[in-house]
Amino acid sequence: MILLLVCFFVFSLLKDKTKKTKRVIWGLMTMFVIAPLLSGTGGMILAASSDNGIGGGALMMLLFPLLFLIGLLLLGVGLLKK
Repeated sequence: MILLLVCFFVFSLLKDKTKKTKRVIWGLMTMFVIAPLLSGTGGMILAASSDNGIGGGALMMLLFPLLFLIGLLLLGVGLLKK
């Protein structure tokens, strides 16, 4: 729920900004808000549904760096593209 509210807030905030600014802000949001919340939630749901905490922790360890790298790519494209 918090993730949806944050995404909606950022989306409404960036309506009339340039593509470069949008990519930079979405890259930062992906790295610092979306990646931890989504990986933590996904890991906890998996751990609770399968009664296997190791699987939930493993999912968090795989999902967080993947989403962080996606955010880093968005940030890099936003900063380097003209």
